[in-house]
Amino acid sequence: VHQCIAITPSSGTPMGTGIAVTNAGLRKLSSLSVPKHDTGTKSSWGQKRKSPNSAHREMASMTANSGLGFVPPESVPLLTRSSVTSHQVQQRGVRTQALGDDSDPEFVEGAVSEIDYGATAMAFTFPATAGMLFGYDIGATSGALVSMTSETLSGTDWYSLSTLQTGIFVSGSLGGALVASALALVYGDTLGRKRELQIAAMLYGIGAVITGLAPSLQLAILGHVTYGLGIGFAMHGAPIYIAETAPAKLRGTLISLKEGFIVGGILLGFLAGSQLIGQEGGWRYMYGLAALPALLVGGGMTTLPDSPRWLIVSGKGREAAETALQQLRGKASDVRAELAGMGSAPVAPALGETSKSTVEMLLENKRALYTGISIVLFQQITGQPSVLYYATDIFQRAGFSSAQDASNVTVVLGAFKLAMTLVAVLTVDRLGRRPLLLWGVG
Repeated sequence: VHQCIAITPSSGTPMGTGIAVTNAGLRKLSSLSVPKHDTGTKSSWGQKRKSPNSAHREMASMTANSGLGFVPPESVPLLTRSSVTSHQVQQRGVRTQALGDDSDPEFVEGAVSEIDYGATAMAFTFPATAGMLFGYDIGATSGALVSMTSETLSGTDWYSLSTLQTGIFVSGSLGGALVASALALVYGDTLGRKRELQIAAMLYGIGAVITGLAPSLQLAILGHVTYGLGIGFAMHGAPIYIAETAPAKLRGTLISLKEGFIVGGILLGFLAGSQLIGQEGGWRYMYGLAALPALLVGGGMTTLPDSPRWLIVSGKGREAAETALQQLRGKASDVRAELAGMGSAPVAPALGETSKSTVEMLLENKRALYTGISIVLFQQITGQPSVLYYATDIFQRAGFSSAQDASNVTVVLGAFKLAMTLVAVLTVDRLGRRPLLLWGVG
């Protein structure tokens, strides 16, 4: 159920269009004239216009009888005929259609007010940095493995690691991420996106410090697993927080740009490796450096509000959601219309209907389910993400004999990967997802 908005016409003629929520639910509104606020005057068709208050009461009565919500115009900015077309209204969070049009309502999102780019950047940067730390671990591990297993560079007496021990260490972060992802799936909605990211920052920091200071392989593995737990919570909370807090006009761009931050983190990890791989015990610094951005994420998320949508869905109240949204949009923004579009709760099933479980809904859309699973499966089964963990070692075995030279080549690889990611971010809306996917696979 979506809310409807009273529209004051810019001329003295009755309106033939309005904002409705279904094809049939508010047909009666087509016969209702909502006048300008010049009450008690005669209209050009010889009928006395209703006062705004009486018109609003009539609209509220009609929408109440149909089970639909009504937002009085004093709580939502009024729109004029010049700002309304049959299928487009510059107002976020409402469904619009011309009354009498049999087509489905179209969800149209527009700017409620001018975007506060400063506030938007704050709400994006800290969650995106949490994603960047995932990428950083991939890049740093590439150089750290060569440093850790070198007799001259390791700085330890346990540098002679078997292939199994190396694999266990590398996959420690992935194992931790898998466990945390499962926990986030179960408890994420209870914790909230902000708390998930705060937990991720704490685990990132603890994991980085333990790994960097580890006196033994066992503690190094423990630290890497702890860091991986942070990855799992971050990769669940960050994209949802960005999606739920970003202005509609920038939402798609920011979600895509978050992927750019991950690849940027890979490049930073490769850079850290190239600068520190020649030092004794350099691998400790490669991992330890991650504690600094982790501290930044933890502190930054403390200054940000919870997601307004999560506050509503979790029953924290619309007042709390409005306060959060006001902070995210800037103090000068009017957020009431956007907040109204979020709704107060999930829509209850109609009389005689029963709600469907997630499994039932997935099984009804098997083709989409199989497509989504297949894309992710084939992306991972190629081994491309895992190869990056061993990039320095691979280049060294391929002919770049010195660790320094092999590490420098990984920087070129990371830079090219970042450049292609930015190309995808900038062109995905114009070229489409499928063509880019096919080109990437090809």
